[in-house]
Amino acid sequence: MSFDSHKCKCGQQYIVYIPKRLILGEGKGFGPETIRAVEEIDERERKSGEIETWRRFAKNKGAKFVDIRVDRVIKCECGETYDPLSFLSS
Repeated sequence: MSFDSHKCKCGQQYIVYIPKRLILGEGKGFGPETIRAVEEIDERERKSGEIETWRRFAKNKGAKFVDIRVDRVIKCECGETYDPLSFLSS
């Protein structure tokens, strides 16, 4: 699984699910076979319940869970924003 952890300036902890497909898609330079292979891995992770396991882990830890397939940029209540894939455009 591809996850990131981010702690906002206000102290709010975030656990972020990042599908491998998004990482490779943003990174560019990967062929269609590689993209298809990681899409299959992402789908297996979804079907196996791994994403839901991490969602529960975040809740038990007092963190907020973010699935960047739904919310690409984290917007904390304190006003801070964070893009978990920003390292790919550096």
